[in-house]
Amino acid sequence: MIKADLKRSGTIIADMDLVIAAIALVHKLPLVTNNPRHFARIKGLEVRSWL
Repeated sequence: MIKADLKRSGTIIADMDLVIAAIALVHKLPLVTNNPRHFARIKGLEVRSWL
């Protein structure tokens, strides 16, 4: 579902990044990354910068 939504909007994110994002979404946890803009395109995902 996440991949399909991104594909419709013309956005491509690597499959493993989608797996990481999906795990955070399922567990209702923020995703902490050094590249928050990369994951900010995923609807409903709370993204935090670790830097």
